[in-house]
Amino acid sequence: MSELSTKAEQLLPVKSSIAYDAKIAAIDAEIAAMPDPSPDLWLKKSQAFVSQRLIREAIEALSRGISIDPFNGILYRWRAHRYLNVGEIAEACADFTVAQRLIPENWSVNYHLALTRLLLGEYDLAYFAYKRCWELPTTNARQVALSNWTWICCKLLGRDDEAEKAISYVDENTEAGGNIGYKHLCLMYKGKYTPEEILAMEKEPNNQEDAISAMTQGFGVAMYYKIMKDEANYQKTLDYVLDCGKEYGWTCFGYAAARAAKG
Repeated sequence: MSELSTKAEQLLPVKSSIAYDAKIAAIDAEIAAMPDPSPDLWLKKSQAFVSQRLIREAIEALSRGISIDPFNGILYRWRAHRYLNVGEIAEACADFTVAQRLIPENWSVNYHLALTRLLLGEYDLAYFAYKRCWELPTTNARQVALSNWTWICCKLLGRDDEAEKAISYVDENTEAGGNIGYKHLCLMYKGKYTPEEILAMEKEPNNQEDAISAMTQGFGVAMYYKIMKDEANYQKTLDYVLDCGKEYGWTCFGYAAARAAKG
């Protein structure tokens, strides 16, 4: 007879024990007062949950919104984000796939769909999603991030010429906004920095912003080592990313990506 899983393994706790902010009670009152609550209220409630890092509660709220309006692409887009926050990559990919069908012109949906495909090892599907991103209008800062991930995806597929074209748009004078970490990575791929210099740019993370920066650059360095077939440094850098995010960055995509890569 095959082994059976246990209740403890399958019925995972969803609710947190922390007290909810007053704004969540206020949204609940709005929902209770409406005979036919708008799905936008459930989106609003999910955002309130996220402010307390109540990610699973946010997922539940978004699911309630989807039950009201199952063709609302924005709800799938944000539920996918929340699945990424807790490292559930396949679930995130499924929701981004639905969102892409419903709101195909949404750049962020295509970008994050490609990310989840890449993390699942579905490099060809990631490649086509990144190609779609290049066809859509976006900002310079977002294009820097896109250049980074397109380079990684194309290198993994052996599309070296396309990889180099993707980062040709990035140089020392490129305005990257909040994506300065991705700019540094693109310059590393061009030989302007070494991986050691990239990691040395980061300080000890004492808040979420520092953790995101360290994990973003750290995961890019790890993928560079993977592409260069340097397994020892690949694993070492993944461990560095997980260490950076263990306290302040566990809801961030870099942390989910490193967990997925470690298996």
